[in-house]
Amino acid sequence: MAWRTWKTGCLAKVETEEEYNSVMKTVPTTTRPKFIEDFGYEYTDEGKLVRSDCGKPFAWLGQRHYDALGDAIVPSLQRIMVEKLGLVEKRLPVDADAEKEPTTNIFMSPDALTADTLVLLIQGSGAVRAGMWARALCINETLSLGTIFPYLDKIKERGWGVIVFNPNNTHVVDPPPKDEDVQDKVKYWLGTPDDVYKKEFEQLQEAATPIRENDLPSEHCTYVWDKFVTQAKAKDLLVIAHSAGGRCTRVLLKEKGEEFLSRVRGVAFTDAKWKKEKPGQNVNGPLHKLLKPLTINWAASDTPLDTKLPALVEMGPIAQRSAGHPKHEWTSAACMESVFAFLDGKLAEK
Repeated sequence: MAWRTWKTGCLAKVETEEEYNSVMKTVPTTTRPKFIEDFGYEYTDEGKLVRSDCGKPFAWLGQRHYDALGDAIVPSLQRIMVEKLGLVEKRLPVDADAEKEPTTNIFMSPDALTADTLVLLIQGSGAVRAGMWARALCINETLSLGTIFPYLDKIKERGWGVIVFNPNNTHVVDPPPKDEDVQDKVKYWLGTPDDVYKKEFEQLQEAATPIRENDLPSEHCTYVWDKFVTQAKAKDLLVIAHSAGGRCTRVLLKEKGEEFLSRVRGVAFTDAKWKKEKPGQNVNGPLHKLLKPLTINWAASDTPLDTKLPALVEMGPIAQRSAGHPKHEWTSAACMESVFAFLDGKLAEK
């Protein structure tokens, strides 16, 4: 077929020239796209990512295109958090000159430092940033499944404050080449095999510039605690943490000890990941005992929601319940009602 110039990704299976041309409209005309609009995508009122020209869903065009689209989704979601959900963005480090050094961001409700109850919301690891539970769900499913937005609604309904952590954004990579340095933009997006691109990506990650005082997820979490949580009026803290957010919570407990325990009333994990110990170590044991009365981990499982599950070795006696979904990235959305019922109950115990 003469019109099939490229066969990258889904283009190899497209059956009509009209569909081919529609998919090609999702190839940015710049090497440095900033928002999903630069890819020819938009979110519907129902939170579904679709092509702007035809309303059809996301079309795979290779890893470079996918990663760049995922990066562009972040500012789009964070714009919603500020403009529609009323959160306030804070740049870190708080004393940084953003023109001279890299920074990261967190988000807070306007009442975060004055509310009686404050939620610390911590996402997992990988490509997700503040506001996301799972990038793949933001692209292939809906925002109600892939983002923290429904959680923010529940928090606001209860009159609680919230701080949205951002423990994955620890380094800043060099930007892509400038437009004037790339003659063929389509070839730039579609002409690099995924394995070659992945090597380039790894090299960029290795050369990335660390963000001062936030260059590890653990450092980020203790920094946010020291700069913001300690200033908060709330006597009652609640933690909601997904995946590697469990390790971040572990660090806060280990580092802040009595300060953490004196204020935290409940910890809700969604398929949390916990640091496994080497033979002979016994750091987790004491932490298990401290967290046990406060915590439930809703783990990925094909059993019904809230079904009791066997204990996990690395999490000791911490209660394990089914999240009601077998896939890790779906757990936060699947168990949300149970999470808030649990946290409501922990507050009522005091």
